[in-house]
Amino acid sequence: MGKIRSTNSEALRAVFTVSPDADRVLGNWGRWAGSRGSRGQTNVMFRMMKSSFARGAEVLPCSVPVDVESACTAEKVICARDFYTRARSVLTLHYVYSVDQRQTCRTLGLHVSAYEEELWRSACMFWNCYQQRMPHGLSA
Repeated sequence: MGKIRSTNSEALRAVFTVSPDADRVLGNWGRWAGSRGSRGQTNVMFRMMKSSFARGAEVLPCSVPVDVESACTAEKVICARDFYTRARSVLTLHYVYSVDQRQTCRTLGLHVSAYEEELWRSACMFWNCYQQRMPHGLSA
C-alpha cells in the first residue's frame, strides 16, 4: 500500500507558511532570548538541549540588531501561563535554539510530517496574542 498523501508537496507547504511579520518578531525574540543565557528561568529540557548543541559549536556574535522592546513583549506572550505548552516548546526549539526539525519531533513526540503544521499553529497562536498586547497604533 502506498502513501495516501505526500507531505512534500508544495501545495501543503504553502498552506503552513508563517506570516513574515510573525517570523520577524519571533526571529528577533529568538536572537534576544538566545543571547541572554538561561539564568535558571527555562525548563531543564531546554538547558540540557542547549548545552548538548553548544558542544563543539563555535559561538559567533550576532550581527543583526535586536529590538529589545519587541522581544520583551514576545517573551511575555510566550511565557504567559495560558500560552499552550507545546506551542512554547516548538517556538523555543525552532527560534531560540535552531534545533533540527527531526530532533524537535523526537523531543516533543511529534510525527515529522506534522512539524510544519505545528510550527505554523504555534506561530499563529503567538501572533494573535502578540497583537493583542501591542499598544494601539503601533505595528510590530
